[in-house]
Amino acid sequence: MKKIKISLVVFAILCCLAFVIIRNIKISTTTPIKDTASQIRKYGYSKYGVINEDGKEIVPPVYDYISDFNNGYAYVQINDKLGIIDSTGTIILPLKYSSISIFGKNLAGVEVNGKWGFFDKKGNKITDFKYDDVNYIEEGFYNVKLDSKWGVINDAGNEITPIKYDMYDNYNNFNEGILAVYLNGKWGYINSKGKEITSIKYDYAGKFENGIAQVSIHYKEGLIDKNGKEIVPLIYNEIIPLNHGLVDVGKYGEDGNYMNHALVDGKTGKMLTPLEYDFLYYGHNSDLVFSNKVSRLIKDNKVGLVDKNGKLIAPLIYDAIDSMGDMYAVYKNNKYGFIDGRGKIIVPIQNDFIDEDEFYDEISGMNTYLNSLLLLSRNHKYGFANRKGNLVTPIKYDSVEHRYLGGAFVSINKKCGYVNEKGKEVIPARFDIPISKMSDYFDEGLFVYKENNKWGAIDTTGVNIIEPKYDSMTSFTWGFSIATIGRDSYIIDKKGKASKTLKYDEIIHCRARIALVSINGKWGVLSKNNKLTTPIKYDEIEEFRNGFAITEMKFNKYGFPITNFWALAGVPNFRRY
Repeated sequence: MKKIKISLVVFAILCCLAFVIIRNIKISTTTPIKDTASQIRKYGYSKYGVINEDGKEIVPPVYDYISDFNNGYAYVQINDKLGIIDSTGTIILPLKYSSISIFGKNLAGVEVNGKWGFFDKKGNKITDFKYDDVNYIEEGFYNVKLDSKWGVINDAGNEITPIKYDMYDNYNNFNEGILAVYLNGKWGYINSKGKEITSIKYDYAGKFENGIAQVSIHYKEGLIDKNGKEIVPLIYNEIIPLNHGLVDVGKYGEDGNYMNHALVDGKTGKMLTPLEYDFLYYGHNSDLVFSNKVSRLIKDNKVGLVDKNGKLIAPLIYDAIDSMGDMYAVYKNNKYGFIDGRGKIIVPIQNDFIDEDEFYDEISGMNTYLNSLLLLSRNHKYGFANRKGNLVTPIKYDSVEHRYLGGAFVSINKKCGYVNEKGKEVIPARFDIPISKMSDYFDEGLFVYKENNKWGAIDTTGVNIIEPKYDSMTSFTWGFSIATIGRDSYIIDKKGKASKTLKYDEIIHCRARIALVSINGKWGVLSKNNKLTTPIKYDEIEEFRNGFAITEMKFNKYGFPITNFWALAGVPNFRRY
């Protein structure tokens, strides 16, 4: 009897194996992959395709490599040959080249037998294969190299300069229609027609910004305009371009040890202040722009403000000043307050200042984007005033952080909430999420929160959109969130409507209008309407970049898709039902 039982077990196993082999043959006849020398691997190989932000497959997994899309185009490779496709998956340049430069504005460089030529976006050949190297500059212009010299061609493939320069400016490129070029150890400039607007004479040639560029000869610096005219003479030891065409110029005194500074109009060369200040600068943070064309002045360790005409609008009495759009935070004797663009005090200098970079950023950063709230600080508590200086919240919060939609996150006794741009606490400070993490859960006007170990969502007016009943919940992106209750998953819109999904092994909210879903190690795409937009067939879907994601499918060394044992045998994942 024992031998009979063993025989029955062996027979059952053999039947299963035979069934698997039959299934394998059936699958292989529907999706054969042609073997090539480069595709054969001991353990198989991968092929790559592309999906867009809606989850539509625009390129099936047929390529050995696909680059990220740039300006709507990407490299593709099969074996050792390269081509270019567009954002619809259409082949623009066939896969027969060994080296390709991706499209600039209209042209792509292609190498054949060690020489480069250009093709346009329709696949038409624009130039002969004659250059030793090519590079896209900017604004529709390309550098070309021939016999160790460089020149420039335009988008039509025409050489706008002789191929005579030793090199070009790799870092600045064309800016405002002007390019710096290098010849015999000196720099000069050409315009977009290839004309030299200056002689090749400078030791340094900066890029053009606001119609001016910084140049130097023998360690003396000045400014030129786009006609090559010297607006600020080359007599200064230091020039720092500021915003709005203003310039900080510095010059050493007779002893050569100390540099004096002045403010200059970079477009006219007019001196706006005397050459007597210790330093001029625009901001503690380069991202903070002085919208009213105002600069700070420093002398004897005191700071003031001067306007674009050189008029002093805030006396040099402060320890520091920082820009906040059309207002300024001013610091004195470890206290701070706020003044307007005319120097008038809006909030007296009586708030406590903590000498830490993070706190400094809270004061200034609170208003980087013209936030309506001014941060107040007294005895380690915080509150807010409006931009007229009126108190809009009590000074009661333990901490404030991460501005959002003109308001701020606040906390009391480690409970967090949200104060809107008018100072109203629209989301009460009752949530256990750390204040440093609040912004991770606040997106598209909805705050996803956890209460009594369940997740829900509330809007910026304090209205509960989704009652807390979910075990997990993502923040809202592209108008939807993914939530779970036990093993069940739901797609929820911004009105709180929930749609139950099939029971996938994994569901991921990504940077697109879709979700990624997985069964048995394979991935597909689910729309926010809870519809599969691509079958669950990919081994990997990369992150979305520039509106597209690269997909991967794996094949064995014989060219058949790799899948796990149970999926191959036709055994379903029971979690789906």
